[in-house]
Amino acid sequence: MIPAWMVFSVVTGCAFTMAAIAADCLAFIGGRPRRYVWFGAMVVTTCWPAITLIRTTVFPGRDPSGAGVSPISGAHRLSAIFVSGPVWDVAPYWGALILVAWGVISIGLVARLVFAVGYIRCLQTSWRRVEIDGVSVHIASDAGPAVIGLRPMHVVLPEWVLGMNQAHREPILRHEAETHICY
Repeated sequence: MIPAWMVFSVVTGCAFTMAAIAADCLAFIGGRPRRYVWFGAMVVTTCWPAITLIRTTVFPGRDPSGAGVSPISGAHRLSAIFVSGPVWDVAPYWGALILVAWGVISIGLVARLVFAVGYIRCLQTSWRRVEIDGVSVHIASDAGPAVIGLRPMHVVLPEWVLGMNQAHREPILRHEAETHICY
């Protein structure tokens, strides 16, 4: 069951990613923020397999979608078409090992994200806010150029940008300002 669930997670994650790419294009065309499209796609891609697993645990043998499940083969009936997921016979030991490895890797990635956010917040205390060529930015000794944060978003530029003449600095500022506005 675990390998099939993992394949399901990867396939649905790919489907949500494709939907996010389409939504990103539409948001770009409409001049709408695109950052939230990707944030939402990450949340849904992460939570969907767990929601599906919980749903099948809470409602065993019952398909809330109404599409119907054949109890003999485990195939799902969609109209007149049967769709069956892969069924792999894996020893319980390997299934448990795979599940533990998946969980450890997931926890590690979440911890990495939390530490990265904490690291950026620590760095932010040393950044100074200035206005360069009409754009409000943060100047950092060892970070940037980048846009950070969800709300509010901040443009971060490295100190060496201050030493550039306006003609060379302008494309950097324009790019970061576009990123700041579009997202």
